[in-house]
Amino acid sequence: MSWIYSSICSLRGWRTFTYLKYLRDWQFCNLNEVREAQMQRLTKLLVHASNYTSYYRIVLGEVGVIANNIVDLSKFSNIPFLDKTILREHSEELISKGYKKGGNTYWNTSGGSTGEPAQFLQDEVYRDWSHALTLLFSQWAGKKIGDREIILWGSEKEYLEGNLSIRAKLSNFVLNRRFLNTFRMAVNNMNDYVSEINIFKPAHILAYVESIYELARFIQKKGLMVFSPNSIMTSAGTLYPHMRETIEAVFQAPVFNRYGSREVSAIASECEAHMGLHICPLTHYVEIVRPDGTPTEPNEVGEIVITSLTNYSMPLIRYRIGDMGVWAKEPCSCGCNWPLLKEVTGRTNSILKTPAGVFDSAAIGTLLYFKDKDSKEPFRSFSKYQIIQTKIDELVLKVVVTDGDLWKTERNIIEQKFAKIFGKEIRFVIHEMMDIPRLKSGKYAYVISLVE
Repeated sequence: MSWIYSSICSLRGWRTFTYLKYLRDWQFCNLNEVREAQMQRLTKLLVHASNYTSYYRIVLGEVGVIANNIVDLSKFSNIPFLDKTILREHSEELISKGYKKGGNTYWNTSGGSTGEPAQFLQDEVYRDWSHALTLLFSQWAGKKIGDREIILWGSEKEYLEGNLSIRAKLSNFVLNRRFLNTFRMAVNNMNDYVSEINIFKPAHILAYVESIYELARFIQKKGLMVFSPNSIMTSAGTLYPHMRETIEAVFQAPVFNRYGSREVSAIASECEAHMGLHICPLTHYVEIVRPDGTPTEPNEVGEIVITSLTNYSMPLIRYRIGDMGVWAKEPCSCGCNWPLLKEVTGRTNSILKTPAGVFDSAAIGTLLYFKDKDSKEPFRSFSKYQIIQTKIDELVLKVVVTDGDLWKTERNIIEQKFAKIFGKEIRFVIHEMMDIPRLKSGKYAYVISLVE
């Protein structure tokens, strides 16, 4: 099967394998060489942005980053952050006018989990770099080209409509993969998903974090048998320790955490050492900053800001992606000298800001996962939950109750835990739901803050 894949790629995406070899060659290069190569690519992007986009021609000149095509990287942190509001309001000014080297361009859109989605332009060169990096990350997880793969994903139009195009069917056949749509992942068809995995026997599973976690919980609760792949890669969400533990226990396979977004594609991934997520410095320049914009120290949580080094059709420079993360303090034992994220801790809109303090979704999740931190006994009366902060002093908990009698007891435990953590100043409201809808992307949000 792999020879078919290689043959087609050699005709339609030869750059992908060229870029893949380039990335592989740089994995274990000297740290100084890696940094120098990254700065060269960053400099090239800044010159391009100044020459081809009206937005950056003004912005980069105003902050003194570029003068007469000479780049002063010491002033890079003076460049204003790019966010979705600017993307929407200055879309035309951000497009590289007259730039043709990237090949055919196409519009993409963010998932919209932080509010109104934003659109951005991408091209074939950017796409091939993205494919190359994704292949490299998959190889870190032990997946070979042509290995059977199950993808538990969403947001594809043809899957929503219920019919695959001939092109999509051919692509899935060539790539030896099958999709299980997260939009349809309800209790009444999770059995079908388990059967599909058992029949197809994938070597690798790629999945939304929340989706594979919910499927693992379903398998665990029903006592089902499920085929064990060689590896599982999670993405499009925050992988918390209790999620990894459950997924690995159910599927009897190691979990590799991958980080990325639709705006800038794959960014970082775990290797076999599982000491953090390696950021590819040849495709992304990543910063983690405090609220005042200054860089964080290792082990200090901050906001992730990304510059894509491969999208020349619409440069995204110092883009506020909406995630929070932490730099690792120690280098990875694997020997790769790429920048290392200790973890991605959650979305900026999953941080609860209350009179009692600031809480991230990881902390909130533990409140609703275990009844007691010492016994580690999980709550069993509900299948789903979602916390929404509607006001500075109000939290709404939505739950899908599956055991009404047990819920009466567990509800009291939850109310006591939240009162102890958040205090009497917070109004705590509970809504019992028939279901909790997913986001438009097919992902599921556990914690959402509507408070800025």
